[in-house]
Amino acid sequence: MKKIAAKVFFLGGLWKFKGAHLLPKIAKEINKKVKGFKLLVIGKPYELTLKETDYIKPLGFIPKENLMKEISSAKIYIHPAIYEPFGVSIAEAVMLGTIPIVSNKTGIKEFLPKELIANSLNEFVEKAIQILNLNKEEYFELITEVRKGLEPKVKKEASINAFKKAIKNLVKN
Repeated sequence: MKKIAAKVFFLGGLWKFKGAHLLPKIAKEINKKVKGFKLLVIGKPYELTLKETDYIKPLGFIPKENLMKEISSAKIYIHPAIYEPFGVSIAEAVMLGTIPIVSNKTGIKEFLPKELIANSLNEFVEKAIQILNLNKEEYFELITEVRKGLEPKVKKEASINAFKKAIKNLVKN
């Protein structure tokens, strides 16, 4: 398999609410500015099917072992959702060492630095190019910062305690 210089991925069912229909536009614009760019699209085609181009490669559903390899070898997880309560795969990608860029319509945005939240297609492109241009040290610093902010908020115990607290507050009112 040919090595890709600027590997980015999307993971999820190919639904419009996940922003899958926006991926070709984002990928095309990044490709204009980044040599060796390729967006790998991992997920089952439900509402739409993406065609392979010079800058986008649909992989469909892949086994878990390959999935983890693809995620951990990518620099960026692009997630342009129109609606997403909480993207667990985004948190998992962070723990595997991949920096996410998410839309302002995802619940996980509350746990990420504002520099990783895109408010438009242009911002997805700009932010992706900035991250792809980071050197190894800068990339490591950013993923470390993202992990430190996200990890305590997505741990099982923290989630259970937050849920209990919310239920207690509901019962009191």
